[in-house]
Amino acid sequence: EEYLPKIKYILMKQYTAVVETQLGDMLEGLNIEKIVEDKIKAFDMLELEKLILDIMDKELKAIIWLGAVLGVIMGTIMSLF
Repeated sequence: EEYLPKIKYILMKQYTAVVETQLGDMLEGLNIEKIVEDKIKAFDMLELEKLILDIMDKELKAIIWLGAVLGVIMGTIMSLF
């Protein structure tokens, strides 16, 4: 157990060195754009459309509520002056 902090330090130092020097090359080799494109193409069109519509519905409701809150705040402030 007395060597455990030294081992942790050495491992973290090596990990940091690898990340700093080779992470860019690893990410380029991974080709994330192609993976995402393949995953999207693998979706069923109806399922993808439903997913997009669900997200849009949630976001539009948030925008509507934000607008309502801002409207109440602005109306209150305007009525005070």
